[in-house]
Amino acid sequence: MKPVHAIAAVVLASAFASVRGETIRMPEGIVLETPAALELTYQNVPAYDAYKKVIVGWDNGKLLYVIDVTRLPAGANDPEHYLDRLLLDIGGNSVGRAVNVRSKGQYPAMGGLAAHYVDYRFVPTGSERAQHQVVHFLSDSRISFTVFVSVVDTAATGRALKDSMTLLKTATLTVPSSPRPASATSEVNPLVGRWIASRRNSAGLNVEMVTEIKADRSFSGQGSLNGEVVVEYSGTWKSDGKTIDWNYQHSSPPLQERFRQDSDTILSVDGKNLVVRSRESGVTRSLARAE
Repeated sequence: MKPVHAIAAVVLASAFASVRGETIRMPEGIVLETPAALELTYQNVPAYDAYKKVIVGWDNGKLLYVIDVTRLPAGANDPEHYLDRLLLDIGGNSVGRAVNVRSKGQYPAMGGLAAHYVDYRFVPTGSERAQHQVVHFLSDSRISFTVFVSVVDTAATGRALKDSMTLLKTATLTVPSSPRPASATSEVNPLVGRWIASRRNSAGLNVEMVTEIKADRSFSGQGSLNGEVVVEYSGTWKSDGKTIDWNYQHSSPPLQERFRQDSDTILSVDGKNLVVRSRESGVTRSLARAE
């Protein structure tokens, strides 16, 4: 995935219809009523995510920010725990392990959702340029969402929090629509599905990992030795079509902090097989789609 400041040139290459004053029904299960005062589009941005639509904020043709909504796995309903963990994760991958928290707070959404937010800046490791993000956590105590607002142009520095809060205050829940069958005009993410990796380790034990990658950008899975489950995990994922980035939010037994973020290079994927190589270990894994 490209840095957010590298996205503008790619997005500006095409024109998209405004959704100002319209209703956005998102596949994650949330409905937003876009305020007439905000210039927004709802579109695919390949430089950000090859498959997922995001909300893009503009000002007279200038790209200001990208808003990315993700539905969290079941049970991830504690906003303070999630946001504190997020800041720790970001700090661990930032220059000087520092995150500048500009503000944090709470507000209600019209659909009975409670919302928490944190506005922060950080300099990613290996970069000299600061990134500005706002993350919102919306929940009705049963279903939870994160909304990441990534600032692309510094002109949005004073608007990212205000604009996104204005939009998200309109949020209501809906039942996600059933997946549509593939057609000549619709693109199905080939990563979505249930995948199995099996092998025999040096001790002669059968090792099996089963991971379900879901269309709502969550994943869950378990690993077993000789049929006995020894690890369970879940989290969120994103992909630009060339790599898969994994964010492990829950695991039993718990993962060490440095293993909570992972990334795989996609070597090949089709209807039956997925082959990836771990960026950290260099190990190549072959997974078969479960029937």
